[in-house]
Amino acid sequence: MPLLDAYVLPHPPIAIPAIGRGEEKKMHTTLNAFEVVARRIAKLKPDVVVIVSPHATAYADYFHIAHNKPTEGTFAPFGAPHVRVPITLNDAMAQHIEEAYQRANIAGGMLESRPGEVDHGTLVPLYFIEQHYPGVEVVLLSVSGMSLIDHYEAGCAIGNALREAPQRVVFVASGDLSHRLKADGPYGFDPAGPRFDAYVINALRAGDFAALLTVDSGLAHRAGECGLKSMVMVSGVCDGRAVDTEVLSYEGPFGVGYAVASITPRGPDDHRCFGDRVRDAEKKRLAARERRASTPVMLAKAAIEAHVLQRQPRDVLRRQIPAYLRKPAPAFVTLRLFGALRGCVGTTSPSTPSLAEEVARNAVAAATRDARFPSVREDELPWLEIKVDVLVGFTSVQSTDSLDPKHDGIIVTAGKRCGVLLPDIEGIDTTEQQMAVARKKAGIKDGESVKLTRFSVKRYT
Repeated sequence: MPLLDAYVLPHPPIAIPAIGRGEEKKMHTTLNAFEVVARRIAKLKPDVVVIVSPHATAYADYFHIAHNKPTEGTFAPFGAPHVRVPITLNDAMAQHIEEAYQRANIAGGMLESRPGEVDHGTLVPLYFIEQHYPGVEVVLLSVSGMSLIDHYEAGCAIGNALREAPQRVVFVASGDLSHRLKADGPYGFDPAGPRFDAYVINALRAGDFAALLTVDSGLAHRAGECGLKSMVMVSGVCDGRAVDTEVLSYEGPFGVGYAVASITPRGPDDHRCFGDRVRDAEKKRLAARERRASTPVMLAKAAIEAHVLQRQPRDVLRRQIPAYLRKPAPAFVTLRLFGALRGCVGTTSPSTPSLAEEVARNAVAAATRDARFPSVREDELPWLEIKVDVLVGFTSVQSTDSLDPKHDGIIVTAGKRCGVLLPDIEGIDTTEQQMAVARKKAGIKDGESVKLTRFSVKRYT
């Protein structure tokens, strides 16, 4: 059956009266929009509500579908264990989605897992839906650590599953916007917060799903959002369909952006296949970039491809190596995929006899041994964007006053703990941010004395 309707819903536990204890009245615009959505869903009478939450069980390289959850969820972690939301999973629809993932060659499904608490990203929307449409069966989905385009394509697979299944479905994308809208909010203020929220609201209002897919990753990171991947997934669910969109509300009374929006699919529209459009544009951009790529970047690319494909490096490794690559030097290799970080590994002192070997070794490590990401897959190779930074000019400094995060990298050391941060990182505009991230990477607490070293880089693209 075709999708009946889709919604973007926030998930602030404070919206629940037993938790907000009166504070929820400060977000009355959101509460009114929740009421509108719940009544619309009740009128539609779906057989299943499919919910994707950024706080559900998640994996770096897998889209999880819940299949072993308790029969109810509670708000006990927020001091309201008596507030309960019934959970009835629709196994048939979950199976349809798992099979659609498999047909689309998407890593996702119902991994074996022990029952656990249902997350608030799922419970808050369900709490309001239950007020007007009690007992509805649900499918609970998760986002992953993969790129936005992967989430869009997962959404496309879900959309195919919904069209083929006999059940009538409403889809809910749970997610908050920026968490950095106010200085007195729980996460402080960043100018990127209001900018990100305005960007997303405009995209939702216009039904411009390409804008969601191509949002600046640095802006999203600085904004501290948690709903973008959910919104991209619902965009994919509506791939190839004309849609009517409506932003029912937006506000941020507590320093976190709450948006409620509806997305109603209409007839087929071949002009709204945004995944294909984004991939075509990225293919052209990367082809132009490769035509002017530096030798270090070509070395890194060849090393990664040789490792992933288990074959000998391309001819570039057998050509005449320039003199500067024959000398030892430390280097970092950074990988990005559709604008998002995909791996970054490097050295602060040479570990091989030549920079060429250093780049090749660190490139393979960035692709396969960055603990934050799964190993690069063969199908990702054509989409990798590679940057090589050669570290130079190490200088010990006593104060951060002279540091410029756009030009200076830093090494923060306390005993055996060491954090390294390259210069000119998206989302890091101040020395304070730079120091905080470097300390966090090293596990060094604020207030601990550190040794600080500054360096610069020769950047190759």
